[in-house]
Amino acid sequence: MLGGKKEVDVQDTNSLEIDELANFAVSEHNARQNSLEKMNFSKVVSCHKQVVSGLMYHFVIEVEEGSQLKQYEAKVWVKPGGSSRKLEEFKSVDGGLTSADTGVKTEGVPLTKVSQHSCVPVGKQIVPTEAPIVQEAAEHAIKMLQQGSNSLSSYELREIVSAEAQLKEGSAVFDLLLKTKRGSKEENFKSEVHRAEDGSWSVKHATLE
Repeated sequence: MLGGKKEVDVQDTNSLEIDELANFAVSEHNARQNSLEKMNFSKVVSCHKQVVSGLMYHFVIEVEEGSQLKQYEAKVWVKPGGSSRKLEEFKSVDGGLTSADTGVKTEGVPLTKVSQHSCVPVGKQIVPTEAPIVQEAAEHAIKMLQQGSNSLSSYELREIVSAEAQLKEGSAVFDLLLKTKRGSKEENFKSEVHRAEDGSWSVKHATLE
């Protein structure tokens, strides 16, 4: 279940962990890009944290890029217990999706330029069903099913059976196969969920398989 975002005081003397996570986001983004020009971490402008399956940190990060200072938005997911972490999103504050938005890998995949600073893969790829952004997409699909239902029983997400993602016309597109339960009845649905550059979600369809 998603929790609300809570602001983190980045001026706190105990915010070394926050700086470390932001530095990790920049380093991970550098590693994913096919560019000789690397950006350097400067400071954390703001940070909010959100309870998901673990913790999701929402950053605005200032970086040195060439001779300029620029700001980027980043999301870093930390596994429960802090045993691992993953960069889920990294984009300029003026927009532009990166491959981290879909969880896809760029190795051996045709690339297209989506923004000034990000190359992302074209074509569908299988993505981890446990990825927080995939789980968030599934939650939006379940909400749409519930809104269109006349039943008193609520839809319950039992399992994300499979997930594919691609970047299409500037949006991250997720094709999901979801196993649901409503009352005593189990049903599988195929759903197409879009996440726009501004972070908004839309469900194009959720059809019974």
